[in-house]
Amino acid sequence: MVQIVRRRSIILYIMLFVLLSQLIGAFMSQDTYATERKVILFDQVHLQFYTSERMQSAINSLNKTEDYIVFTNNQRFTETTFLGVDILVIGNPDRSFTLQERLAISGYLENGGNLFLLGDPRGKTSNMNAIIDTAQYTDARFSRHVIFDEEHNLNEISTQISVSREDLRESSPIANGVQEIVTNSIWVEDNDPTKVIATGSNFSLAGLEGRSQPAWLVASIVGRSRIVLCGSTRMFSDVKPAKSEVTWYQSQDNARLWQNIFSWLAQQETPPSFLGNTIPQPLSIIVSSFIMGIVFIGGGLGIYYLFQRKELKPISEILKRKKKTEVPEPIAKEEAIPIPEEEAILTLEEEVPTEETPPPRTKKKKKGKKREYRVRR
Repeated sequence: MVQIVRRRSIILYIMLFVLLSQLIGAFMSQDTYATERKVILFDQVHLQFYTSERMQSAINSLNKTEDYIVFTNNQRFTETTFLGVDILVIGNPDRSFTLQERLAISGYLENGGNLFLLGDPRGKTSNMNAIIDTAQYTDARFSRHVIFDEEHNLNEISTQISVSREDLRESSPIANGVQEIVTNSIWVEDNDPTKVIATGSNFSLAGLEGRSQPAWLVASIVGRSRIVLCGSTRMFSDVKPAKSEVTWYQSQDNARLWQNIFSWLAQQETPPSFLGNTIPQPLSIIVSSFIMGIVFIGGGLGIYYLFQRKELKPISEILKRKKKTEVPEPIAKEEAIPIPEEEAILTLEEEVPTEETPPPRTKKKKKGKKREYRVRR
């Protein structure tokens, strides 16, 4: 009976261990899937001035992380161009998009794709607006008017505006950790203030009417898709601003903003890594390892206990076995007490021979058969 209980207990331990291993494996696989590298397609077939060479630092910062991998596109868009693409980046195009290309982008968004459109003072806004009109996913539009600021700017150049934390929507993950930005941007018009992420300062103006605090960064969610419109491409490039020693990408928190935008497009609340730094292992891996350790130790101790444990018998049977196996304790020899001579003589006469001095054996006479003699007559 006890052997059966042992076997069942061991089988139960093994089943529990396998079940926990499968659960932890599934949990780990979900984490691995969640941290899979997102595919980014960077378009440069539409005569973009800011190609991958001029934006090498920004692209490399994405490739250095374990979160993204960037491919450049050098062919016209078709329906199969965006297969497996998570984020499509189109910046400052001088060549117009065909109807087939615009429909391909619209179908890509309907299937849950994410789009990052970047305008620029030196680009053609009509090409960008044509994509928006075909997709009809947002009401925002790129304006031709450049934002300028006489008070808050870089190196006293009014079009190189400086944007502080106060001009960012703090509740948006895109503004996470950003304190100051430098940009040369066109105005992005949007009537919905909840979609505006960044504007100019109170002294910034755009357009003939002198629009105050014009927006230049807008983000919206439509269904499963996310779309970001930015009025500047050069602010993320390796080109240097006028009278500056560092590039646009290296200026202030521009690099941080670049990472935040892609984290939001990839549907991550906060950027898991920044500028190629290695990221710590997820907490789930540590917890999973801890659980596995407990299972190994607990299972091993349980099996060891089952193998080493003695069989339990009823108390009555244990007592019987104890009586049978009990060895009588040797009786201590009593010390000889001196006795008078007369009593000693009587004692010797009455003493019975012990086993040590057995009495002499007397030979028994064999009884023979009596012979009968017949008398002859």
